[in-house]
Amino acid sequence: MQKLSLEQSVMGICLLLSLGPPSAQTTSGSIVGSVTDVSGAAVPGASVTVTNVDTNIATKTTTDTSGNYVVTPLGVGHYSVTVEARGFKRSVSAGITLNVQDRIGVNVVLEVGQVSETVEVTGAAPAL
Repeated sequence: MQKLSLEQSVMGICLLLSLGPPSAQTTSGSIVGSVTDVSGAAVPGASVTVTNVDTNIATKTTTDTSGNYVVTPLGVGHYSVTVEARGFKRSVSAGITLNVQDRIGVNVVLEVGQVSETVEVTGAAPAL
């Protein structure tokens, strides 16, 4: 059996330490999308609320200048996405099931109207 020198032992330890900790599996997912009007123009600054319907915990964000939004990390569960913007009807997308490491796309097209009016969309959103 060959003995390692002190230098070889230190180098081996340094190599192991440089590898870093093992990466943990992600147990969350995300909901992403874009908000446009019926003509296809982006709606910047729209209020987006993603609600876990199992726990009633809501996460809020706003769309960026391109009308895009990202909500992450989200736990596994069932979600609804509500989008509101001045001059448009409120849009509610329900029936969204998020699993581990899912990236679900929920694109919303807002119709002109009052926020007090609601357009509801029910159905599964595609995983990206």
